[in-house]
Amino acid sequence: MEKLAILDNIIFDLDGTLWDATDAVCYSWNKALEEYCHEQGIPVEKRTLEQIKGVMGLQIPEIGRKLFPNFPEESQ
Repeated sequence: MEKLAILDNIIFDLDGTLWDATDAVCYSWNKALEEYCHEQGIPVEKRTLEQIKGVMGLQIPEIGRKLFPNFPEESQ
């Protein structure tokens, strides 16, 4: 008789299917940006939901260039 494989884990990616995380991601980006700007002594320019939606799925360097074009490259 053939043995069935036993699964230890299942990964289910529900973001974009059952749940839209964009609001939470936007909040998190703005919170981190607020802390960074406070530490650097520079004014905070919060990012909009549309700006965040525009970078969802991109690689980190590209996100930095799009969201923080005025920051030094090493800070993007």
